Amino acid sequence: MVFENYPLHEELKKTGINAGEVYGTAIDFQVEDIEVDDQSNYDFNVIIIPGKPFITRFSYNPAAYENDFIEGVGRHFMEIVKQVKDNPNLALEEIEILPAGEKQRILWELSRSDADYPIDRRCMDCLQGRWNRPRTGSPGGE
Repeated sequence: MVFENYPLHEELKKTGINAGEVYGTAIDFQVEDIEVDDQSNYDFNVIIIPGKPFITRFSYNPAAYENDFIEGVGRHFMEIVKQVKDNPNLALEEIEILPAGEKQRILWELSRSDADYPIDRRCMDCLQGRWNRPRTGSPGGE
């Protein structure tokens, strides 16, 4: 994880404070019309630009991540932001990353198993039966 700080020229302009006063030095200059173009060698970047409102951008390598995955990360990030905004005193362990509907889908629909299991047998008995079957094929799947 990398944190980088850039001059907050827009915030400084709004307050009328000169940059020297912000950093505790008595020099007279102002930051204006700055553009930052930064290249990253990471496959996934979260860029947060402070302000009101703050701006969040995700940049990613499309060869490493599918667009659907990044959109999911964005939804999860927004869920976290919404919860913290609604309750600033929320403890970290109380934050739910998944929205309720997605959590329900993962817990119940994707993990559902329609396999029938014999009610009169223990799990170990079922596994024992599988272990005792003769193996077919050679090791390594050849």
